[in-house]
Amino acid sequence: MVHQQQQLRVLVVDDSADDAFILLNELKRGGFEVVGHRTSRLADALNLLAQQPYDLVLTDFDLQGEVGLEVIKGIRERFADIPIIMLSGTVNEQTGIIALEQGAQDYVGKDHLERLVPAVERELKVRKKIKHQEVTLLQTQERYMHMVENSSDLVAEIDESGVILAASPTHKTLIGFDPADLVGKSVFELIHPEDLELVRKALQERAARVTFRLICADKSYRWFESSRQLFRTSSGEERAVVISRDMTEMRQAHERLATSEAKFRAIFESAALGMMVVDNHGSILQVNGAIERVLGYGEEELIGKCFLDLSLSPEEAGEDQLFQELTHAGFSSYTVEKRYRRKDGAIIWVNLSASFFQVSQDSQPQFILMFEDTTERKQYAQRISEQAELLDLAQDAIIVRDLNDRIKFWNKGAERVYGFRSDEAIGHH
Repeated sequence: MVHQQQQLRVLVVDDSADDAFILLNELKRGGFEVVGHRTSRLADALNLLAQQPYDLVLTDFDLQGEVGLEVIKGIRERFADIPIIMLSGTVNEQTGIIALEQGAQDYVGKDHLERLVPAVERELKVRKKIKHQEVTLLQTQERYMHMVENSSDLVAEIDESGVILAASPTHKTLIGFDPADLVGKSVFELIHPEDLELVRKALQERAARVTFRLICADKSYRWFESSRQLFRTSSGEERAVVISRDMTEMRQAHERLATSEAKFRAIFESAALGMMVVDNHGSILQVNGAIERVLGYGEEELIGKCFLDLSLSPEEAGEDQLFQELTHAGFSSYTVEKRYRRKDGAIIWVNLSASFFQVSQDSQPQFILMFEDTTERKQYAQRISEQAELLDLAQDAIIVRDLNDRIKFWNKGAERVYGFRSDEAIGHH
C-alpha cells in the first residue's frame, strides 16, 4: 500500500545503526514519512518515550547486554498503549510467542522485512480503531456524567451485592447524604425495614420498577420509585445503574385524596338527606341509602338513569334549564322546590339542591344533588294557612304570642279592635 505521506514517529531499539537504517528505509519505501530515533539501551528508550510521543517501537531481540524480551516488558510496563514489533535474524516461533506474551504486537524476521510494512499498517489501524473507541467511550462517559449531574432523580451504580459504587449529587439535595459518604455502603442500609423484603423480592424477580422508602440524613423517610439497568464490566462483573424518582409528594397527594374520598363516602352514606352524584349529562353515578327513603327507588334502579326523568315534570321549575346553566354557564349551584312521583306512585314535594364539584383539573366535572322531602312541611304550612284564614273570619281580636311575648299572629279582628295592621303588629311586644 502506498501512503499519502503519513508521518510515522518511530523509536528503534537496536545496537546496529545499519540495521536501524534498513528498517527505517523499509518503512519509507512503504510510503511513510518517517521520523526515527535509535537507541540500544532500555533506559534510554524509556527516557525518549517519556520526552516525546512515538507511534511505534521496533526492538531487536539480540541486543548486547540486554535481551529484547526484557526491553519489550520494560516498555510495556511504563507505556501500555504504544505498539511494539520485535525483529531478529534468529527469532523462532516459540520466541515470537513469548514476545507476544510480554507485550509485543507482532514479530518479524530481519530476513523477511517484506512483512514489516503490513505489520505496521495493521497495528496502526488497530490503534486508530482503539483511539476512536476511547474517544467514543470518553464522550459517552461525559454524556453520562452530564446526565447524572443534572438529573433531578437519584442515580447510583451498585454491584451485584447491593454495594454503592457511585452516587449522583442529588443524593445530597433529596435525602441529605453526601454522595462520597454513600460509596461503599449497602443500599439496603438506606431502605425502610418494612420495605426490605419487597425490594429484595423485586431484585430477585428482576422487576422493572419498585416503590419503597429511603431514609434521609435527618432520619425521616421519603418515597421513591426505582428502575434499574443491568450491565457487565469488561471483566465480567455484573453492575446496575439504579434511577430513583422522588414520589413523596405524589404519594402524599394520593393519601390526602384517599382520605378525602373516605370522608366524602362517610358523609355521603350517613346523610339524612337523599343524595346523588351525576355527570354533566345528568346520568346518575352514585346514590346513598337515604335516596330510597325519599324516592322509593333502590340503587340498582337509579344508576345510569337521568335524574331529570325522575321528577313529575322537569319543566315545572325550569330545572332542565337550570341544570344546563350549571353545566355550561359556570354556575356553582342552584336550588329548586318541585314535585316528584315516588316509585309507589305518591306525589311528594322535594327541595333539590345541585352543586358543581371537580376532583382535579384532569377529572370530569360532576354534580352533587341533595333531595329533601318537604311534603309534610308543605302540608303543615297549608294547614296553618287554612287555619289563619278561618281565624281571620272571627269577629273577635285573636293574638298569638311566643315565649318572649312577641306577637306572632294578629287577625283581622285585632286590626279592627286595636287599629294596627298585622304587618305593623307582628314582631312587637
